[in-house]
Amino acid sequence: MRPLALFAASCTAIFLAVGFSARAADDSAAHPCHADAAYRTLDFWLGRWEAFDSQPPGSKLGSNIIEKSAGGCALTETWHDADGGGEALGFFYYQPAGKQWKYILVSASGGIKERVLTEVLANGGVRFEGEVRHLKSPGSHLDRFTIYPLLNGRVREVVEISRDAGKKWETTFDCEYRRR
Repeated sequence: MRPLALFAASCTAIFLAVGFSARAADDSAAHPCHADAAYRTLDFWLGRWEAFDSQPPGSKLGSNIIEKSAGGCALTETWHDADGGGEALGFFYYQPAGKQWKYILVSASGGIKERVLTEVLANGGVRFEGEVRHLKSPGSHLDRFTIYPLLNGRVREVVEISRDAGKKWETTFDCEYRRR
């Protein structure tokens, strides 16, 4: 190759490399959550789901949509009861300063649940826990949910409450999510 052609080819290669590198840096700056694996902790749950009772006869409980929002820095949850009687909106977000996932759920009945990630499970699942204040009576109880992927591409969610500061837990919701 001639020296001038070699020089031009080298300059083109450098220009392209710098351009792609700058684009990657721009994308990283514009979408900082894409580069941090912590923001992908709940990716197994992303999708459009039908929820079925985990206990026989396995009746349909509702539908749920889990999707990324805010440039991948958060997840939104949109729940609808199967009978059309209930709706809830959830918001998951990661606080990088404290390295902690947080969650808030607001239901159409006025109930609010706030939880924090307390455990990452060996099976790839997670557990969130928080204190729920009672709407119609004084007091509160502990509330936690565990979600984890199943081998068949489905996801299981178990919600439990404790009225004795976590000594005993009672299951109040146990479902299997199946992709729509």
